[in-house]
Amino acid sequence: MSTSERPSGDAAPDDTASTPTTSQLPVDPGTASAELATEHGTTTIAPGVIAAVARKAATEVSGVAGVEATGLRGVMASLRTASAGGATADVAARRASIDLRIAVRWPEPIHEVTARCRDHVRARVSELTGHAVTDVDIAVVSLPAPPTRPQRRVV
Repeated sequence: MSTSERPSGDAAPDDTASTPTTSQLPVDPGTASAELATEHGTTTIAPGVIAAVARKAATEVSGVAGVEATGLRGVMASLRTASAGGATADVAARRASIDLRIAVRWPEPIHEVTARCRDHVRARVSELTGHAVTDVDIAVVSLPAPPTRPQRRVV
């Protein structure tokens, strides 16, 4: 019998081995992680999905030209299930650590773009998945110049 079904006069036995109900689980008001485990079941979000959310969130940041999988490391990362083409995620206990490989548009200040990207990715992943983001490690892999218009020759 659970504590909610026990008559009001009965004292609850000292049973520390019982599983807490959702209302007894610790809730971090900054995340929606309490919604991932309920008395009706659990929701598991694959690391690859978290990486995909991080990748898309990074492309929303002004100054980020793209998220890229480059070189042998990029190819190997794309073979992992936790990879989303330039983004990887390690997930444990509803916490995520994210690695991004981005291109920053020339001549944007790299330190400002990466700071905005880190903050935005952390917020969006937390908002959309309910996972707390512990780290967002960013590698800037290229600085693409803005496209130039072809020069017209006047004769």
